[in-house]
Amino acid sequence: MAPTRRQLLAGTGAVVGTVGVSGAAAARVTVDEIETDEPSPGTWPTDRYDPGNTATNPHASPPSDPEIDWRVPVDADNAWKDGFVVGPDRVYHTGTRLTALDRADGTRRWSRDEPSGALAVRDGTLYHCHGGNDSSDPRLSAFDAETGEPRWRTDVPEDSRGLTMTADRVFVSGRAFDAEDGRLEWTLDGNVNPGWTVSVAQDGFLYAQHSSHRVSKYASRSLLDETLDRETKPVWKRRHDSAYAHTVVRDDRLLRATGTTVGGAALARFDTETGRRTWAALTAEEFESATDTDPGDPEDFAVATLEQAVTSEQCIVIARTVGYRGSEEAGKETSALLAVSLSDGTIRWARSFLGPDHPAHYTASSIIVADRTVLVTVEESMPAYGQREEPPYPGRILAVDADTSETLWGIKIDHEPAQLAVADDTIFAVTDGRSDSEDSTAVLALR
Repeated sequence: MAPTRRQLLAGTGAVVGTVGVSGAAAARVTVDEIETDEPSPGTWPTDRYDPGNTATNPHASPPSDPEIDWRVPVDADNAWKDGFVVGPDRVYHTGTRLTALDRADGTRRWSRDEPSGALAVRDGTLYHCHGGNDSSDPRLSAFDAETGEPRWRTDVPEDSRGLTMTADRVFVSGRAFDAEDGRLEWTLDGNVNPGWTVSVAQDGFLYAQHSSHRVSKYASRSLLDETLDRETKPVWKRRHDSAYAHTVVRDDRLLRATGTTVGGAALARFDTETGRRTWAALTAEEFESATDTDPGDPEDFAVATLEQAVTSEQCIVIARTVGYRGSEEAGKETSALLAVSLSDGTIRWARSFLGPDHPAHYTASSIIVADRTVLVTVEESMPAYGQREEPPYPGRILAVDADTSETLWGIKIDHEPAQLAVADDTIFAVTDGRSDSEDSTAVLALR
């Protein structure tokens, strides 16, 4: 049986004494692996499904003609993008309270007075990261997933965002916490802006987005790192010319998405071994050509990516045009769903949200993939606050074939759907609470 990490650390002094001045030899002995694995079948355990942020569940089979099976209002003033996950038996949501619902019928199993934040569920534990506000301190908490009883709580940097789970670690803002007791184990080297650091992980490596321009790759910690209690050094670090908002890792590809740089590309792929860019895609010209729309002169608008789901072959992305510096083209802004090949960045297909079934004031906002089916939320533009008269403001969920972009089905939702998850044969959704109706934020199950 291989020695445990704690057994190795218990003998650190003897090992280092034996190695003597050969620090390089000690540095090659790893004691703290970054272990990643597939999420448990039948779950959607983090905001974007897995440690790589792919938003693609290979174990689920969405229904072919769904209906709303149950709908339960939850306590929130809006739908938080990363505050909604699905465990083996429960659906969890956090807004102004942390709530657990039964997956079968939506029965409220428990509720706690916890603020908004990111959620993750694994091995019977629900993790909750709150970045802090005027009335509460930033913290990472763990609860019994079945009962809601607290297990531990620890401080995190202010404005912490994102929550990445590996086999036995919770990563928040460039810090690694022990999943069992919340103990801070180590931090990343060069983590100059911890509140903005978001991590993704795959195949024993961690990729940290320190800011919109900086990303680094980290390997397992060495015996020497542990002995000297030092920060983990990166394998490589890159500063990119463009500002990227999202990072996804899949196989040997690191994808970064952005979009307000006029003349630039909204999506780029980087090699995970070297960190060097291999292609860039989705310029204004490419968007205009692929969608067969006329958002205006490409010199006056940029392409922004909202969300993306990554399969083994392609990145399916929600993109929109952004008018530049108050140009007249701002009134022509539109959105589209596009599939980009991972091998070379070419656009395989595009689906504009202009047309008889999707007027210009409709836009897509959330996307996930399961069983070669793209599930996307489509929402109507919200009227100006002072002009709201008759809520709710409806939206819909569409299912699109991942290979052809053909519409498989669509279902109208009374309030705008804001976030999606799919587990087994059920689609779960959260509606957005921005409208003035008391029950506008709710969790739904579609079967």
